[in-house]
Amino acid sequence: MPNWPYNDEHTSDRSAIEQCRIRRNSGFQACIDALPEMGAILSECAEVGWKAFEEKSCEYLMGRLGSTSGDLQKKFGLATETNPLIEFEGGDEHYILLFSEEHRDQRVLKWTYGDNFGLHLKVFEHDPELMYHHVISSRNPDPVKYLRRWIILNEIGAPITRLEGISPPDFLRNERLPRLAISQRELPPENPTHQEIVKGFLEIGFIEVSEHSYYRKGDKILLGDAAPRNIRFEDGVLIPFDAVAEHPEGFAMEWCMARFERLG
Repeated sequence: MPNWPYNDEHTSDRSAIEQCRIRRNSGFQACIDALPEMGAILSECAEVGWKAFEEKSCEYLMGRLGSTSGDLQKKFGLATETNPLIEFEGGDEHYILLFSEEHRDQRVLKWTYGDNFGLHLKVFEHDPELMYHHVISSRNPDPVKYLRRWIILNEIGAPITRLEGISPPDFLRNERLPRLAISQRELPPENPTHQEIVKGFLEIGFIEVSEHSYYRKGDKILLGDAAPRNIRFEDGVLIPFDAVAEHPEGFAMEWCMARFERLG
């Protein structure tokens, strides 16, 4: 993984940005390639750790996999005695760890939770809620989809997301699946308007095919949950930092293609 600090995605040097993008996405791809081996290790550790360490099993597993939660807090300056770590659930996808004040302008750490790997997209021919929502975000059990999502988003906007590692299940919450950790540079706090988002996506080839959902025909990318809260503009660049992204298949791809042609 890149060493802290590593924020050259915010430079105006396009070659540096592209090198950052390549390094970030190669990290995600390396994790995809290693998932079967990691899964076997975690499965083995889970049984041993749960029986032998009970509530401390998370610390044991993190140590075996390379870093403890305490190590991560020290690495990122997340907490001090006078400024404790702020942790909360961020919607349906992540535990979010905020930096201590002296590092607040750096990165935010996010861990998957709830025996899921964020969200993925389901496409419906008939709007199930009669609210122009043909593309619905649903809990995702597939870690590969989760990792590929960030590769896609790094390619669309600035490469702000990097992989930090893989964590053991949260046994204190009776979870059994490993957790994936990412980090993102903090972005401007202002939500753009829906009109600004539609215009920004149109400029890079995306058409809104359902409310807050966009499709680009050239590389067959579907973005869902691209609502103002999950989109930012920085120096004129659209950054879908928390949208759900994937390459649809089967019926979903056929629907997106037909919708794109009809609305394009």
